[in-house]
Amino acid sequence: MSLYLLVKMDVERAAKELASQCLSKFSDAEASLDTRSFSLSIIVSQILNGNSAMLGYVPEMMQCLKDSSFLIQPDTGSKTREFHQQVTAAVTAIFDVSPDNFVDGFREFLQHYLLQLVSCEDLETASLACEFWALHADILMTSVFEPQLQKLITVLMDLMCRKDVERYSFEAICDQAEWAFESVVDACPCKLMCKTFGRLLETRIKSDLWPEKEAAIIALGVFVDASDSGQQ
Repeated sequence: MSLYLLVKMDVERAAKELASQCLSKFSDAEASLDTRSFSLSIIVSQILNGNSAMLGYVPEMMQCLKDSSFLIQPDTGSKTREFHQQVTAAVTAIFDVSPDNFVDGFREFLQHYLLQLVSCEDLETASLACEFWALHADILMTSVFEPQLQKLITVLMDLMCRKDVERYSFEAICDQAEWAFESVVDACPCKLMCKTFGRLLETRIKSDLWPEKEAAIIALGVFVDASDSGQQ
């Protein structure tokens, strides 16, 4: 047997052992969030650094994420920020290496999970989730998600005019929310988007609360710009 094949077998064996241990620890509900987050970061790091042997375990990683009860109903407080950020990094890696080969139900899990993260109180995590929607709305925006579209747009509109944070954070989260909304407009069927956004826009423009009016005005500008870009 050639040296190349021996080395390849050793690499594949090491990848299998490492992936098995990391995914087992991530799935351990008794393990701390720090431990689970770290175990996931190891796999992500291997994938991003070009360990091709680790790519074969992407479906198992998808399944572990989908089956995690902590992610189905995520606690999105600031104490779990690092954990959710690491999960988002893992999902990003999956999209980069395997954008069309999801395990059953993984796309639907992502839609629910990332909507929860956009809605969370921790702005750093919400900003990261907005970035994901901005980059991958075309994959996430399916007919299954349509009933939740109004909630997503509402949350993004609210983030566009958050005033209860320091200026730098305010500008950052607004920019990310606008970027995400623009991508959602591009990815969503025009008729559905106009119907859903139009209803929200009318309600908020008539609101007695200035923040709701302001959010509607900002969102309308983003909507018009995105629509014009899509027609060019």
